[in-house]
Amino acid sequence: MAPWDVYRIPVDVALVQRTGGPGYQPETALLRQMLHDFRPPAWCQEVLVVADAASASRAIVALIHTRGYGSVLALPRTWTFTTGNARKDVVTHRPRGKETQMRIPTVNPPRRRTLWVYAKRAQRRHVGDVTVVLSKCRRHHGPQQTTILVTHRPETVPAREMVGVYLRRWWSELLVKEWKGVVGLGQHRVTTKADRLARSVVVAIMA
Repeated sequence: MAPWDVYRIPVDVALVQRTGGPGYQPETALLRQMLHDFRPPAWCQEVLVVADAASASRAIVALIHTRGYGSVLALPRTWTFTTGNARKDVVTHRPRGKETQMRIPTVNPPRRRTLWVYAKRAQRRHVGDVTVVLSKCRRHHGPQQTTILVTHRPETVPAREMVGVYLRRWWSELLVKEWKGVVGLGQHRVTTKADRLARSVVVAIMA
């Protein structure tokens, strides 16, 4: 999905088959294929991929940067840094008093969200130099309540902008809600034939 102004535009769709069934591929493999097939329009100046931790596999990150795209990704819990530090260590051992309170616009323009944000440069295995951005709703929150973002964008790009970009991922949740409530995604009465089921989902998404 590509957010643009007040629009949420579906770009591609892939159906996850039943595990062990014919044609089954994991979600990360389907996402890699969609990224590989995507062709930005001629007027597009920059592509910035935003995804949660479940989509941030090493292969996907490598493909994003091979294609020359930027990214703002939530850091998976299993990833470590070249220093050997784990994800939670970045939160636990950050310098005290370095967080900055920021009011960041949400997907609903009149509203702003207050977050405590801290950014630092680091090196990720298999990724290289990245900017790590920590974001949390309360200053005293620990690792479990802290969102850790990684991006290859230059250090000069403000951390506030990176958090604002990641908050746009919520638009994908709104799009799924609209599919279910407006066009009845998953509620159509069709046969058990796999091809007809697939078409019913795709038609709803196109609508």
